[in-house]
Amino acid sequence: MKNILKKMIVAVMVLSMLSMTGLPILDNTVTVQAAVKLSAASLKLKVGQSKQLKVTGTKARVAWKSSNKKVATVTAKGKVTAVAEGTAVISATVNKKAYSCMVLVKYPENPYLSKADFDAKEVAIGDVNIVIPKEWKLSVTEAEDNASIGAFSTSKQPNLMNVYVQKTGEPAPDYKEAKAELESRFSQENIMGGLAETEQGKYVTIEEMKSSDLKTANGTALVAQVKMKYYGTQLNQTAYALMIDNYAIIITYTDAASSDLQKKAEFALNSLRVK
Repeated sequence: MKNILKKMIVAVMVLSMLSMTGLPILDNTVTVQAAVKLSAASLKLKVGQSKQLKVTGTKARVAWKSSNKKVATVTAKGKVTAVAEGTAVISATVNKKAYSCMVLVKYPENPYLSKADFDAKEVAIGDVNIVIPKEWKLSVTEAEDNASIGAFSTSKQPNLMNVYVQKTGEPAPDYKEAKAELESRFSQENIMGGLAETEQGKYVTIEEMKSSDLKTANGTALVAQVKMKYYGTQLNQTAYALMIDNYAIIITYTDAASSDLQKKAEFALNSLRVK
């Protein structure tokens, strides 16, 4: 035991002397390099949300890239922002090796779904989403003039409401500028000119037309009200025209179909969302 203690004391003294004299001490410690990792392999985001991605385990330069910038973008520092519904792959390249994160982007729930005082659903007409009563059925047709037309109906009342969505190809002007174009679409001359090309047009007589402005959650809409006779029957038709982003949107209904259509048409107008 004395010999063991003696050897230990000698060893400690030698180490102390080496440290004092500045001579190197052998270090048998093994350094394990941290693995390079991306902070997330997948993300689920709502349109407009952002999330910071990070690469750990390295101090080397990181190159960030998005496979689909229309869906999600990424900054030079790894901040991901959801732009539109869809999927995108965000890649971080370090020392020629890529690390990927799959990003799934969805639109947030339309707030008008919970505001409706009727059972509601959100449907798509072209690139525009709209909230309508659940019992309404939707049929969509594609027109030749870069437009989609949605017709809503029930089994008892066909064509309760029609929605015309046209992609204009250019940003919407301010309302004062847009109003002149919208009013020209709903002029008596323009309407009668269109009806003249149809068989039904022979039996339509316009008695009165007037227009007004309506403020909505999506901007100011032009409201055109037309009193007409069709096959001798009095009809009152209302049309709402609105320009959002690159779209002209028109909602029409005939009040002979349903007494609460005005409320539901204006609710739909406020609920519009462009993808």
